[in-house]
Amino acid sequence: MHQTAMTKAVAGRESLRHDRTYTPHTKGKEAMSAYTLDYTYTAPSALIDGADSRALSLATSGGSTPEGAASHPYFFSGFLERADVYATALLVVARVARTRFYVPPSSLAGALRAADPVVTSTAEGLRFESFSACCGVYARLDVDSSALDASHSAVGVTNVDVNPPLRAALASLRAGGAHPPERRRRRAAHHHP
Repeated sequence: MHQTAMTKAVAGRESLRHDRTYTPHTKGKEAMSAYTLDYTYTAPSALIDGADSRALSLATSGGSTPEGAASHPYFFSGFLERADVYATALLVVARVARTRFYVPPSSLAGALRAADPVVTSTAEGLRFESFSACCGVYARLDVDSSALDASHSAVGVTNVDVNPPLRAALASLRAGGAHPPERRRRRAAHHHP
């Protein structure tokens, strides 16, 4: 099985910003004003190659924790079984977030490309969710805690950066990749009496 370490965003890189302006449809006589949702990331999300493993570093933007609002929350660090399967599923969730299934004549494609999914971290695992830009399609990926080997886990919700280079890297994951040495030792210890 292929395992990928999932870690927090690396600090100290340039700040990335995705602006997304929503203009609600008007029905009836009252018009609603447009508003802007601002995603600000400290670094781009990336799949980082190591000597014996690959690490998925998801950048976060805004969120909620039991302690309150957080600019760049850190919820999880650990290993994921069958990373190739979850990578494909995460790509689908991210694709829904940047897709408009109904395209009004005045929409902008750039706003759609900037859309990012949401991740929720709980004791039960990780949940990645997104709505399409038109809010007509919902996608969800649940990663059960039994598929995770966490070295850090906290409760909360945040947006995650799923940028084009990350999508390409996730699409390249295949089953049967190398296991991190520490994880191999732990697995071997569990299989021997």
